[in-house]
Amino acid sequence: MNKFVIGGGISSQPILIKQLRNSFKKWHQISPLSERTITVPEIVSANFYNDANLIGAIVPLVRTSK
Repeated sequence: MNKFVIGGGISSQPILIKQLRNSFKKWHQISPLSERTITVPEIVSANFYNDANLIGAIVPLVRTSK
């Protein structure tokens, strides 16, 4: 299964994810060929939204302190 994960502060806006899903579905239905050959990916927001950069910055500190 393909999955697109949208991160950053904008990913906390549910309307963005909904619009991306709708736009991709419309694009997918342009022709019978696209419907047969292109798999619609799951589009989700990242778990940590805008805090991902903070978590990414802390991980090396945690690993080196062990």
